Amino acid sequence: ADDAAGGGKAAYGATEREVERFLADALAATIRTDAYPRTVIEVVVQLLKSDGSAVGTALNAAVLALMDAGVEMVGLPVATTCLVTEDGGDGGADKTKTKFELRLDPCAEEEAPGEGAVVIVVTNSSSNAEAAGSDGGGAGILSS
Repeated sequence: ADDAAGGGKAAYGATEREVERFLADALAATIRTDAYPRTVIEVVVQLLKSDGSAVGTALNAAVLALMDAGVEMVGLPVATTCLVTEDGGDGGADKTKTKFELRLDPCAEEEAPGEGAVVIVVTNSSSNAEAAGSDGGGAGILSS
């Protein structure tokens, strides 16, 4: 996943390397590698312009490219970005409770620094689950 701006930070506080690793792990978990012994499958993702949700969109595009190429997969991963923001409401009668709002597939304007974001990847195979997230300070890669 290339950062078009060249600034080194690809998305959600993650470095370009971390995003590349996340995409590679997510794709490797779904490709039937036993059907391609001694084969390298290279997927190149180049981000030309982003209006938000770049990591999830990049994964979805890579999966579509693999499908178009006829690469056998054990599952079909689908990704989206989930943004957690503080609700700007008055909080009702109890001012001590903070309300949060979940936004799926946010645009770049909604992906303001300091917001918590997670890229959720689901497949039709229950054995694979991955997520990349950020609490605004930096990204973490989670997998199970």
